[in-house]
Amino acid sequence: NTTVCGDTRYDRVMEIAKTAQFIPEIESFKGEGKLIVCGSTWPEDDKLIIDYINNHEGKAKFIIAPHEIKEEKISAFIGACTARVARYSTMDINTLKDYDVLIVDTIGLLTKIYSYADVAYVGGAMGNTGLHNILEPATFGVPILIGPHFDKFPEAKILQQLAGLYAVASQDQLDERLNKLLSDDKFRAQTGMIAGHFVNSNTGATRAVIDYIKDSN
Repeated sequence: NTTVCGDTRYDRVMEIAKTAQFIPEIESFKGEGKLIVCGSTWPEDDKLIIDYINNHEGKAKFIIAPHEIKEEKISAFIGACTARVARYSTMDINTLKDYDVLIVDTIGLLTKIYSYADVAYVGGAMGNTGLHNILEPATFGVPILIGPHFDKFPEAKILQQLAGLYAVASQDQLDERLNKLLSDDKFRAQTGMIAGHFVNSNTGATRAVIDYIKDSN
């Protein structure tokens, strides 16, 4: 005897969206341009992201939130970038607008930062470490890019079928899809709308569980 009530993760990210906070540092960094937020990235993700940054200067600003906040990896990322890179821990808010890349070398901010994104890249699926949470950017109506290895993540497979998420497996594919999302406002808005509706239409599991417990008592 079973009852299927859904996934409470959808309710959690929806609550995050409802309580999204103003972050003056991110506001200052983004300015009037497009912002790509790359969350929970691994070296496999960073390689493609760095190449795009170096060869498409000025198209957008990037926020990088690595999955592992290790000094050697952050230093390597900065050293490989030809663009100007700031670190969240040592930034000067008065000069942030002059930078192209902001590395978030602290924890607890990524879910809020997604609210500023025009496009989100969610890490983990370019290699075999496991895809990270795509629902966090989706709840803000942000179009999502991921790597090709996401067979064990049903929400990503469904959202891909709905065209709210795109998987890229190479540098050329990442470049092409990012350029499309940045240059085509209608396409970007439609893709983000699908992602946001996907989260909204799957909420309610928490209430279903609570009501079931109440009824059982």
